[in-house]
Amino acid sequence: MHKQVSIIIPYLDELDILLSNLEILTKSSLFPSEIIIVNTGVQKLMLPSSLDSKCADNGIRVEIIDATNAFPGQARNIGLYKCSFDIVAFLDSKTIPSLDWLEMGLKQLAVDNINIVWGKTIFKADSYFERIFRACSYGAKPLTTVPGSIFNKDALLSTGKFIESVRAGEDADWIARVKAHNIQSLTSHSLIEYRGLAEMTITNIIRKWYRNYLSASGLNYIKGHKDIYFYFISIIFIVLAFNWNSLSYDSRIGGWNLNSLVYIPNITKIITGATILGYLFFRNIYLPLRKGIKITFIFLPHNLISIIFISFILDVTKLLAFIHAKTLSVLSLRNRKT
Repeated sequence: MHKQVSIIIPYLDELDILLSNLEILTKSSLFPSEIIIVNTGVQKLMLPSSLDSKCADNGIRVEIIDATNAFPGQARNIGLYKCSFDIVAFLDSKTIPSLDWLEMGLKQLAVDNINIVWGKTIFKADSYFERIFRACSYGAKPLTTVPGSIFNKDALLSTGKFIESVRAGEDADWIARVKAHNIQSLTSHSLIEYRGLAEMTITNIIRKWYRNYLSASGLNYIKGHKDIYFYFISIIFIVLAFNWNSLSYDSRIGGWNLNSLVYIPNITKIITGATILGYLFFRNIYLPLRKGIKITFIFLPHNLISIIFISFILDVTKLLAFIHAKTLSVLSLRNRKT
């Protein structure tokens, strides 16, 4: 059975997963009328003739558009410009839908006043390192995502297109804009499986984290996040550490009264220790639990040490990316003034 739906897939050199993705779409309970693949890589993308035949036999038109070095937002915008139908769905080349994803999403979309059905993505983790990284980042619970989303094209365009100048974060920016416009939406009943964690290493994780947060640092949705990193927490603890004992100041002796009830010996060490312990608990126990990681997994001794190590690397990388972005912003402002 067919439906007049366009599926847009940005693609960057992940051929094996893309082919798995397309195979699923040729076996799904409902076929789209067209699939638009926006190739942002340097190499020419050619699909196997057998897969071309399967798509053709199922009445699916496949179009490959070359957009070398385009960022994901630009690739999606290109796909929107080229698509033939008013109902559009997004996938990524690393996201594998369930067989009933399109059918179930369109049924949800048919509900009165619903314009968007959000993708619901679960991050697949098979190896030990993948499970540790997932615990430190995305978590085991399904997340609301642009990949897997199905919507009326007019609803998307009413919020403005995707930002094209950033390498990452354009999807979260668009989700925030949709919510700000009060566009009626639901979350999909069907899961999308993200398979991009496979074969990740510490080196490419650091590169990806740094690149993505440096690129996304100028987006509105992340501004509050940066402010917390830069100002709020640091200022509070610095002020407490250096000023608390001033409450015990006694003018008669011209200094702190060590017998005062409010005097705290070694206040700097206590504040520093409390900050470290608070960070370790919040970042490595509370957040993973909140994201669906089982407590039995976290508290295996080797796992907890690995989670602490990877989480710290991710947070330092993010902080350095924010500092780099802030420095570039200040230098740019000075250059404009001069």
